[in-house]
Amino acid sequence: MLEDSFRNMIDAARVRINAEVDGQLTTLLEQHATVTTQARDRAAAEADGRWSAQLDKRNAEVQREMEAALAGSVAVPFPGPLLAAFRAIDSAATVSDILRAVADAASELLPRATLFVVNGAQLDRWPFGAHPDHASVAGKSREVDPVVSDAMKTGRVVRDNGTSIAAPMLLEGTPVAVLYGASDGTPGASEQPLATLEAIARYGSAHLGS
Repeated sequence: MLEDSFRNMIDAARVRINAEVDGQLTTLLEQHATVTTQARDRAAAEADGRWSAQLDKRNAEVQREMEAALAGSVAVPFPGPLLAAFRAIDSAATVSDILRAVADAASELLPRATLFVVNGAQLDRWPFGAHPDHASVAGKSREVDPVVSDAMKTGRVVRDNGTSIAAPMLLEGTPVAVLYGASDGTPGASEQPLATLEAIARYGSAHLGS
């Protein structure tokens, strides 16, 4: 009898200890889950804050680019083509549509206008879909004006003494295309067409990431 009673006491103590250990483990697991969730939420909030800041910065850059494009077009004596270009870009649904709208507008503005699309380390001429004559003229020469390569490498607008211009089109800060235009070389020719070309490129570039 005494042995059975002692064994029962031991079993009861074992059950109580196991229950206490299980309870403590459950509490620790719940605390760990809470801490993990809080840490994950903090990390997500910090990441959201960083992305929001980057997005705000990009939106501000796009706004400045838009303002620069519009400011550069105020005195341009080609309101019809410029307005048509902006409308075509606004209605473009894809990147290809935007590039096509930019290329077509450029070909209307300058016969010696070409849109180059970045293909790795190379530049491919974009076909002027609505104006095949301009595409054939641009395609006769295999050489690329150095300002085009410079614009692709630097991601900045490059000019050559008012005779030519190369304006990069950026997607998330990376050049994906370069719009090139050159005047006919007539002495005293206005530089406004080149400025208009830059405005079109900037406007198209601003829409690439939107």
